[in-house]
Amino acid sequence: MIVTVTPNPALDVTGHVGRVVVGESHRLTRVTARAGGKGVNVAAVASALDVPATAVLAVGPESAATFETDLARRGVAAVLVPSPVPTRRSVAAVDADGEATVLNEEGEAPPSQTWDALVEALALACDGSDALVVSGSVAPGSPDGVVTRLLRTGAAAGCALVADARGEDLLVALETARREGWRLLAKPNLSEARETLGDDALDAAACAAALLDLGAWCAVVSDGARGLVLGVRDGDGVAGWSARLPEPVRGNPTGAGDALTAALAAHLGPREPDWERALRAGVAWSAAAVLRPVAGEVDPADVARLETQAEITRL
Repeated sequence: MIVTVTPNPALDVTGHVGRVVVGESHRLTRVTARAGGKGVNVAAVASALDVPATAVLAVGPESAATFETDLARRGVAAVLVPSPVPTRRSVAAVDADGEATVLNEEGEAPPSQTWDALVEALALACDGSDALVVSGSVAPGSPDGVVTRLLRTGAAAGCALVADARGEDLLVALETARREGWRLLAKPNLSEARETLGDDALDAAACAAALLDLGAWCAVVSDGARGLVLGVRDGDGVAGWSARLPEPVRGNPTGAGDALTAALAAHLGPREPDWERALRAGVAWSAAAVLRPVAGEVDPADVARLETQAEITRL
């Protein structure tokens, strides 16, 4: 059982356009609006592939009905905590080639009472679960250390921990993981990892190694069509793998990283993961997400086909 928590959920609005031209006005067609945010996407992908998952998130009053209806329609179990602040919006314009241009609102930080209610709901959801995924941005003005507070809630319940975060939020979580002995999997993409580490020259393998040095038990750094690198503490040393498809797929990459996170979380539990199997699933799930027009969706047939193509290399 996976539990996800989304500190800054979004109402995802996706529309289609012939092509995007900067500075021009565009008319979107086939517009959809659905519950979104990285943790929501993780839970949706896991649920689509028959991995039990529950999404925990705080939602503003004007979006609550849309979130409840959409998640129920998609078969995603969710705990919606009422928030007095509006839920932010994310608008994606997908062109004729399947490329997406995405505009994200920053979001507004909820009051302390909402954070307290979110943590209380999260503690209940984590009871008896295998893994907690804390995923996505934190709205400006949120309390310092909120990602670490959410992770600590999962650690207290005995969950394996996954942090798809960046910057100071990730650095504080890594320091806490080192100090408190958490088995924390850090999963930024390459751009986020470089930002967090303050070095734009690092490649994915170097970023993964640096994250392990900072306190991660496992670090996965994704680099789009070029695949990903995984490093994990193995006794007194470190083991590592790279994973990729021989040919990248084309489509909408929004949500591909969330699908990768879902695959990794699905392979966590009380026993040591089969990392090569987890990576094969991660490459397939994320590529399958690219083939779908909106985030949080995968076709199981695409996953089955892509898993056979994944190339896994021991580093």
